[in-house]
Amino acid sequence: MSVLLSQHWDIIHGKHEEYAEFVKEKYIYQCKLLGFHVVGGFYVVIGPGPRVLAVMTTEEYDQMEKLMRNPKFKDLTEELKHYTFNHSYKILTPTGRVPAKKYTVQKSVWKFTQYYDIVPGAWKDYADFVVQEYIPTFKKTGLLEITGGWNVVLGDGPKIVGEFSAPNATTIGRLFDNDDFRRITKELKTKYVTNYFSRMLCPTERFGGPV
Repeated sequence: MSVLLSQHWDIIHGKHEEYAEFVKEKYIYQCKLLGFHVVGGFYVVIGPGPRVLAVMTTEEYDQMEKLMRNPKFKDLTEELKHYTFNHSYKILTPTGRVPAKKYTVQKSVWKFTQYYDIVPGAWKDYADFVVQEYIPTFKKTGLLEITGGWNVVLGDGPKIVGEFSAPNATTIGRLFDNDDFRRITKELKTKYVTNYFSRMLCPTERFGGPV
């Protein structure tokens, strides 16, 4: 089982070059030495910020907790804050509704992500809807790959994250125009979930800006 650490921040104006040097020469290397698997970074093109999203994984939740408590990682995070602001993070585990695979680096892949909370008392109806209707309808569009469904076990904001992959922004745009997608997403938002928002993410070079 892959456990995700999703970190979010913005780069301080005027410090982009120093930030890029720090991330390239120290941050990524040191995170790997500590035991994180560095998956990559994304930039929020559409949707609420912060704009930079960095993703790392471990195989087990206990390992993630241990690394997050490591003084060396805490020091590294404090040094990162010399160049960044608006920090937040989430630890995510698979929901089990999407077949789990090892989470690997996906180069040059764009993302469409959905965030929401499930309406109190609607868990069973929501789960049935996702398995029996939402996932089959999404696959029917033939546009995006369903990459994962995640529970936010630690961190602010909505507690469910849906992750989808696409080769480019145009494909995600075509999804927004798809009648089946709009219909099924409207049903999701009106019947089963609250606090919904979504993002379009483009791949970045070493947790930087758009490439």
